[in-house]
Amino acid sequence: MRTRIAMILTPFLLLAGFALAQKPADTVPSKAGDVEAKIAAFQKPSYPLDTCPISGEKLGGMGEPIDMVVDGQLVRLCCNGCRKGVEKDKTAVVQKIKDAVVAQQSVGYPMAECPISGETMDKPVNHVVGTRLVRFCCNDCVKTFTTDPAKQTEVMGKLDTAWITAQKAKYTVTKCPVSGEELDAKAVDHLYGTRLVRLCCNNCVKEFTKKPEPVLAKLAELQKAAPAPKEAPKAKGE
Repeated sequence: MRTRIAMILTPFLLLAGFALAQKPADTVPSKAGDVEAKIAAFQKPSYPLDTCPISGEKLGGMGEPIDMVVDGQLVRLCCNGCRKGVEKDKTAVVQKIKDAVVAQQSVGYPMAECPISGETMDKPVNHVVGTRLVRFCCNDCVKTFTTDPAKQTEVMGKLDTAWITAQKAKYTVTKCPVSGEELDAKAVDHLYGTRLVRLCCNNCVKEFTKKPEPVLAKLAELQKAAPAPKEAPKAKGE
């Protein structure tokens, strides 16, 4: 499957947060900024809030949102003045974002079985990685996930595949939103956060990654013009 898989997982996020916490802001080397930029870029596609967690203002209403990384967690603010609010109670701000991730991604979550045990998740345990929700059948499986980097890569790969599969059956846009070319058997299934975006080739994936906003706007136009997805036939008695 041609899609990005878990570029920055739990150990890296924790390591980044720990490393940044060890030095005052004025002594952090320039590479720390690179780490924060990568974390922000990875988490932004599935960031769940469209308002500032401090002021409640609409993001973008006061200019370009301010991206702040707190212990490996992306926090988007309406202005620089709200940074003080985050620093005052980082735990509450991060928890607000995690709660929003769970609320948003629980709807249509594509996996019914635990990605570690394979058991059906009757009462799933929610675990948030950055801005991605991962569900498990029990806390033991959460522990396995958080302590085993190989399992993290495996689980995130399964989850990405599940999100793509769930959306592909209802994907009705037939043209690439970058090139305008018809999508054929060689089309690339690219996951932007938890959203499927189908592109005609890897070159268009690169163009989309550079500047996703105008491509997503074009995709929205194509979706309006596309026919409604066909509903699966109902079983007798439904």
